[in-house]
Amino acid sequence: MSSTWATICNELCFRVSQLFPDNFIPAAMLPQSPGVDPATCIPELVKCGEQYSNVEINLNPDPSGGHWTSPPLSDRHWYSIYEKTVEYDIPAMIHVSTSCNACFHTTGAHYLCVNADTTAFMQCLTSDLFRDFPTLKFVIPHGGAVPYHWGRFRSLAQELKSPC
Repeated sequence: MSSTWATICNELCFRVSQLFPDNFIPAAMLPQSPGVDPATCIPELVKCGEQYSNVEINLNPDPSGGHWTSPPLSDRHWYSIYEKTVEYDIPAMIHVSTSCNACFHTTGAHYLCVNADTTAFMQCLTSDLFRDFPTLKFVIPHGGAVPYHWGRFRSLAQELKSPC
């Protein structure tokens, strides 16, 4: 189902970008599902990079919807996606979907603000991900708590000698 939905949405985004080129550029969603290897997203990513000239992809670090059952973004589990985004020079926008976890209010805590974006940022900051992919580009659209804790994160990065 997620593959069909991604195909339809990505085609629609491309069509809109063709109809209104002064207003829209295509970005792609990946057909992610809980417990499914991210490598299954590669054909859609390739199609969007080659046929639609997408300028970014949406990467959900938590396809489980708030249960965080996937490995952290720094895990090799995600490397097939990173290899293709680097190859196509497409940034990955880190953006979760809704939360079905009662502990996290969907828009107040998980989706738009503090929880998910900060979690993703910390997974990158405390890893060697950018040593493995020095040209990898992420967009973290909402920023989470990062702006409020930048001094702490910067100190941690220096302590860990992280290039993030």
